[in-house]
Amino acid sequence: MTGSKQSVSVYEIDEVLVILTFSRTDVGVWVMDPDFDVVPISTPTASLGEAVTRALDASHSPKPHPTNDEMMASWRKVLRRVGVRSTPEFNRRARVVEVSRRGEVYSFVAQESPGPRRGFVPKSDATTERTSPAAEEVGQAVFESLAQTTRAG
Repeated sequence: MTGSKQSVSVYEIDEVLVILTFSRTDVGVWVMDPDFDVVPISTPTASLGEAVTRALDASHSPKPHPTNDEMMASWRKVLRRVGVRSTPEFNRRARVVEVSRRGEVYSFVAQESPGPRRGFVPKSDATTERTSPAAEEVGQAVFESLAQTTRAG
């Protein structure tokens, strides 16, 4: 997968980090994979980096495009796992960093929320890149990027 982009979102919500893998479908749309990881916010930096790298390894393209029911079932599973009732509530309480990898280059993009019903968008001038980072560096870049994010207050 050296040439294709792999993508993960790391959400901080309450006292946990939710690590979601995204893959591009055969029709070109990025969708969340049904499997995800949840780790405590107190997770050691290297362990977080390992979890993010595993999630990136699981990002593959192309994959068959899921049905709307399958996508909604996957998202509801995330909401239930973190004890949230709705997507706007999740967005209001969360901060997020997008992590992508193309070959050996990792990009970390802090996100900001224009409002709980509008999701998240990349924060201008909040991108960090690392080449062939060790797990500790990946985890550190995630924590540093999360510190630059904003919630939908």
